[in-house]
Amino acid sequence: DAISLRKPSFYNPFAGTTQGTLVAPGTYTVSMSSYFNGEIKTVVSPVSFNVKALNNTVLPAADRAAKVTFQREVEELNRSMEGAANTIRELDNKLKHIRAAIKMVEQPMAALTTDANNLDKKLNDIKRELYGDRLKSRLDMSAPPTPMGRLGWVLYEQKNTTSTPTKTHRESFAIAKEEFAPILAKIRAVADEDMVKLEEKLEESNAPYTPGR
Repeated sequence: DAISLRKPSFYNPFAGTTQGTLVAPGTYTVSMSSYFNGEIKTVVSPVSFNVKALNNTVLPAADRAAKVTFQREVEELNRSMEGAANTIRELDNKLKHIRAAIKMVEQPMAALTTDANNLDKKLNDIKRELYGDRLKSRLDMSAPPTPMGRLGWVLYEQKNTTSTPTKTHRESFAIAKEEFAPILAKIRAVADEDMVKLEEKLEESNAPYTPGR
């Protein structure tokens, strides 16, 4: 998951934990170090140990290594989507501050407002492609699956399983990955081009400080 420094005010046992994929059986190593007064010292050098699979699964994967490889691919795509989602939130936050700053600029605000509106529209279009139409969802109207929705189900059903990924899982993952690529390109274009140009115009207009500028 994306890094968040915010901590809940109470312990929620159902919140889940941030953890990786279950490893395949094999030989691994563990070591231990201490960090004190800015210095890292080795306490225990790497020690080997074996991980064995318990014989308690109903549908064990025939190829455990292939299963883990697929789960890691799912985790990697999720990492990219989490980053994209957080980038969108950051752009939204910047835009809110920019709209407030435009009102303080000592010149006609029409041109800057138009640029901000165009950028806002692009972000909303991207959100619909990534998450779907949330209004339709609230009204119980049918809508096509989204990349985020497809990956979410695969991630949920594959996270801790020891079984072989299903054909549906693999197909859903492939579709989500294919559909996400152009969406990510649009997010990068908005962040690296449209937002930068708008911030440059704000700077030329001596606009008040806004986050990231």
